[in-house]
Amino acid sequence: MSENRVLVLMAGGYPATAVQKHLLEVEGLPLFERVINAVPAKTLWIVHNKFTQGFWTEWFYANKDTTFQDKVISHFVEGDRQGGNIGPAIWMTSGVPSFSMNMEIDEVVFSAIDTYFENFNFMDEFMAQDHAVVVAREKGIIFNTKDVVDLNWHGKLKEWRGKVLPQEDSWVFADMMKTTTKTLLVNGQMQAGSMGSVASTLLRKGTDFKVVKANCDFMDCGTKEGLSKAKDLYGVKAKGMIVA
Repeated sequence: MSENRVLVLMAGGYPATAVQKHLLEVEGLPLFERVINAVPAKTLWIVHNKFTQGFWTEWFYANKDTTFQDKVISHFVEGDRQGGNIGPAIWMTSGVPSFSMNMEIDEVVFSAIDTYFENFNFMDEFMAQDHAVVVAREKGIIFNTKDVVDLNWHGKLKEWRGKVLPQEDSWVFADMMKTTTKTLLVNGQMQAGSMGSVASTLLRKGTDFKVVKANCDFMDCGTKEGLSKAKDLYGVKAKGMIVA
């Protein structure tokens, strides 16, 4: 487990009327805890909405001295602007590098909390890179636009196409990326955007991202349609929620 690496879980950016991503679980284990277990990082930061602060505070005190006693955990409330969440990009490119620099952390791993991976066999390859993005093929029907990437025959990134409706065989950005504090500081703050926006901006500015394939079942469960499909395929459920 690296002392020099932080895992940042992006747990904000969705309204109270949406699927409550922090409640998604498989066989009693939250999806976000599967990510925590998979990423070998000593430090864990969780960025969440104001309205979920009660959940994360309770989770923090229930787990910091038990399940995750080997980690240094902090949670942060995502700021909002004019009553709405500002999205992950500004926090990823301002708060994260600032805190990382102050704590002398060089490596930063970002992950969403609503993605299902069948396994994390790609993690060793992912951790070995200074800069990397995880891509996958989503199983089942794809309902929403996603950051689609085109790969060449060597499996290297040919083009970051951005948010489009993927085809069945498309490789999509799986909302997990790795970079360095130095890179985030040098490239400066973004005012708005998604995690994919941060990755594509760093690419455009010259960051050499390694493409790591998750050759396993993958699905974004963070919408009602996605969760419904994931329930059929993997048994993913939102604990304590009724999703029409």
